[in-house]
Amino acid sequence: MARVRGGGIVFPEKKATAGMTIMPMAVPEKVYIPMKQAPGEVYLPIVGPGDRVRLGQLIAEAGSPGCAPIHSSVSGEMISIDRLSAQMDKGELYMIIKTDGRQELDPEVRPPKIRNSFEFFEAVRGSGIVDFGRNRTPLVSMLERAEGKNIKALIINGTEPEPYVSVCAMNIQSFPEFLRDGTLTVMDRLGIPSGIIAVGSGMKDAISMVQSRIAGESRLSLFSVRNFFPSGNDTVLIHELTGELLPPGKAPEDMGYLVLGAQTVIKLAEFLTTGMPLVSRSLTVDGDAVSKPRNVEAPIGTHAADILEFCGGEKKPIRKMIIGGPVTGRAIESREYSVGKDDSAMLCFSELYTPHARESACIGCMSCADCCPMSLMPRFIMRAAITGDRDELRRLAAASCLDCGACSFVCPARIALGDRMKYAKSLLSDAAGAKAAGAKSAAGAVTPAGRAGEAGSQKAGSRPSGRGRSAGSSSSSKKTRESKGKGGRGERKK
Repeated sequence: MARVRGGGIVFPEKKATAGMTIMPMAVPEKVYIPMKQAPGEVYLPIVGPGDRVRLGQLIAEAGSPGCAPIHSSVSGEMISIDRLSAQMDKGELYMIIKTDGRQELDPEVRPPKIRNSFEFFEAVRGSGIVDFGRNRTPLVSMLERAEGKNIKALIINGTEPEPYVSVCAMNIQSFPEFLRDGTLTVMDRLGIPSGIIAVGSGMKDAISMVQSRIAGESRLSLFSVRNFFPSGNDTVLIHELTGELLPPGKAPEDMGYLVLGAQTVIKLAEFLTTGMPLVSRSLTVDGDAVSKPRNVEAPIGTHAADILEFCGGEKKPIRKMIIGGPVTGRAIESREYSVGKDDSAMLCFSELYTPHARESACIGCMSCADCCPMSLMPRFIMRAAITGDRDELRRLAAASCLDCGACSFVCPARIALGDRMKYAKSLLSDAAGAKAAGAKSAAGAVTPAGRAGEAGSQKAGSRPSGRGRSAGSSSSSKKTRESKGKGGRGERKK
């Protein structure tokens, strides 16, 4: 049973697939590749019905900023581009490919030639790699955002605090050289002086593998992070490693840290070595209704039904299927859901694990506050949001919410507190936007040209009450500054 601790949840080590090698699954008869893989994305297909496609071939170009191109995950024939109602994003376009089972490689798939930073960024842009766990944000967007900033440390997030999911640990164990090489490549290209590889304390084999591979690399250090949820959140992870607290509305790069997922840099190193773009995704398939829990490597666009069949089908009637972890994941309505670029798990549960429970009235137990990593009080924030009291929401520091979902998970009344917290934050953001627009309008009417922006500037919001010390006050911008990595609760590995 999960245990609430001050500022998080400690789950039991319930990972039936721990230590299981990632198994490539058989190529399905068809794949359904989504053309919209994040909000606001636009893609331009460059192949059409009747065209033959090969594994790794570019099939859709990014039609808007912040998009990663799409490559074919199989070889075969493009059947159609249709809107499918069975998917989570109902009404969106999908490229449907009938596979031939040969997995014929596209001749354009070859290691990129990189002689300078421009060629590096263009290669990463063309790889289609996204940073796993960040709403499919393209890796190149994160690297470009960090370029030119005073990044003092690259943090590699190898934590995996949710139960059931073990695919990150297995990727680290299977590809420790890629993890090391991908980390060093990003550091070299962005001029980052030090790298911190953070691995969950329960991932003993992964820790040993990383230790042996980074021995002698003075710029790299390994930290064992306490196994609690949400230790993988950027704000929590930075605090665990450095003791610094990320202010609301700020990105890690604003504090001098670039945070990337362990599987992201592994994929980057694999692409730079082989030239293979992102065409498959490794997932944990687990839950009491799965006959043979496994870690699998599935072509992007594979239906959930095909993955379940590869794992022996269902041994109990499935009542709920979740894509992702049990806390941060999302329930899917149909087994025709297609695997996307950042899906990490597919969990299938029977009636026993998902009893019917309706939302009831709050009982005032304060479990939500006990587990909140930012020391917030979701119960009172929910009440303020219902009444629209924005002043009270600011006093309660609602903007500091990390959207981790821990409060919803522990609530005995089954209240969807995470959704209420998001609504509370939207009230504050709407108010801030209206205030900024009003200030800009007033400034344009009374200030000389070129100075209107000064009149609209606002003070930063108050820092939320965290459980560690606040962010460091140093404003030095020298690139020679190195991360000391002290003050966190993790254990540094030599």
